[in-house]
Amino acid sequence: MAYLDSLDRKILYELDRNSRQNYFELAKKVKAKKDTVKYRIERMIKNRLITGFYTVIDYSKFGFMSFRLYIKLSDIPLLKIQELVEYLKNHKNVTIFYRTTGNWDFTLSVWMRDIWGYEVFWNDLTERFGCYFLDYHLALKTKYTEFSRSYLYQKQDEEKKQFTILQKTEKFDLDTTDFKILTALSKNARCSLVDTSKKCGISVVTCRSRIKSLIKKKIIIGFRAVLDYEMLGYRLFKVDIWIQNMKKKQEIMEYVLSHPNVTYVQTTIITSDIEFDIEVEGILEFTAVMDQIRKCFPNDIKRYEYYMLIENYKINYLSSL
Repeated sequence: MAYLDSLDRKILYELDRNSRQNYFELAKKVKAKKDTVKYRIERMIKNRLITGFYTVIDYSKFGFMSFRLYIKLSDIPLLKIQELVEYLKNHKNVTIFYRTTGNWDFTLSVWMRDIWGYEVFWNDLTERFGCYFLDYHLALKTKYTEFSRSYLYQKQDEEKKQFTILQKTEKFDLDTTDFKILTALSKNARCSLVDTSKKCGISVVTCRSRIKSLIKKKIIIGFRAVLDYEMLGYRLFKVDIWIQNMKKKQEIMEYVLSHPNVTYVQTTIITSDIEFDIEVEGILEFTAVMDQIRKCFPNDIKRYEYYMLIENYKINYLSSL
């Protein structure tokens, strides 16, 4: 586990809310010298505490659907596991890919324009590896929101920042230049305007204007850092809750979201009633959080299941485009 002082945590907090901020902006917010901030970020990247910077993009603006797939493996040779992992990591329609403990070995998000596109993906996946699948579960997402990690450094009176990347929304048609910009920023949210403009073959002025337009249209939702949870001393738990009294669903959801360590929440069809991710220091803290939720709603929750993240293989919101 990496040792983090107050300044490190302030920097991570700001990068988690907006990883595209330049060194001067960050230095001003954390009240440190620009060179110090630059050194600290470079050190955290070198130590693999920060493993990348990604752009949060609303796929639903392009008419995409998002599927959440859980997979449980049977006895499978190590080489086949590695082959499966590489296949899913490199698949253009897989945007989020985790290895987990519990009832499921893998959890992933697959973005497609329609159900028939998913059918093609599923048929190819099962032809290659289906003989090693002991069980699997598919759900269709209808809303997906990320939250900033306020637990990194709690600022007084500053709420968690929301990044809603899937919802019922209007559609936009983008040209080739917009897609080039999104592709460049999806791989590195801190890519400079100069480098981005060179990659896209446009002027810096045009590049700046296009990015501002994409943000205004809420196609680009935000810019975030990919962090190593273990080095931070945290573990990610994915939680599914089934509710007894559906009239209490919204109240339970609001209570869950008020917790500073809840970082993701999603709504799906044909699955549990509430799904969220929480990053805590271990199983004891996680159990205490869940006990408190059940204590506050003793007659309203049927049961819950959870899965702990072992490894984050992939986060890229522009793969399938």
